[in-house]
Amino acid sequence: MIVFIDTGAWIAIADRNDQYSKDASQLYTNLIVKRDYLVTSDLVLVETYNLLLKTIGNKATISFANKLKTIPFLEVVPITLHDWERA
Repeated sequence: MIVFIDTGAWIAIADRNDQYSKDASQLYTNLIVKRDYLVTSDLVLVETYNLLLKTIGNKATISFANKLKTIPFLEVVPITLHDWERA
């Protein structure tokens, strides 16, 4: 299965104080165990990291970003000019 992960989900996964953290973390763990193909965009990650810097701080945000880089079945899709023009 292919699953697109948006900012809200990443925030809930990374921030234990988020109201959806428990559910999101459980779902994320299941996706990882099943090795489902995860997709997000570069702009989603930029937004996620900016919001996380304000909520969980610099060190935790960097740690979260580094963990994402180790997931072999996570594709970060760059947004292109063509995507902007179609939006």
